[in-house]
Amino acid sequence: LNNSFLDAYRSSYPQEKFLENHFIYYCDSRPVSIVATSLDIEKKQGMVFSVGTSKDQRRHGYSRAVCNYAIVNAIDLGIQELFLGTQINSPMETFYRSLGFSPLCAMNLYELQTKNS
Repeated sequence: LNNSFLDAYRSSYPQEKFLENHFIYYCDSRPVSIVATSLDIEKKQGMVFSVGTSKDQRRHGYSRAVCNYAIVNAIDLGIQELFLGTQINSPMETFYRSLGFSPLCAMNLYELQTKNS
């Protein structure tokens, strides 16, 4: 999901409802992988987004480590449902499934650009 969609989603709720975290994996004092979560503690639901690893650091398990840490953190905070959005047929689907995520639905997300954009 792109940031515009997440911002629109969050703006429909009071900002204080969400606990937002960014988890960064460092290797030799250099940030190499990141994942972010936005958690609604009251509803026990959350989103995982912005998963990424530096191109030169991929295939070392850094994304897996930081994602697992973020998932455990969400569970420890009482989250019962975690959602993660990705493009249909994304090459990352296998990775997300290996973390325990399963497909919920496939959708197209449309955007209208206005003249004021």
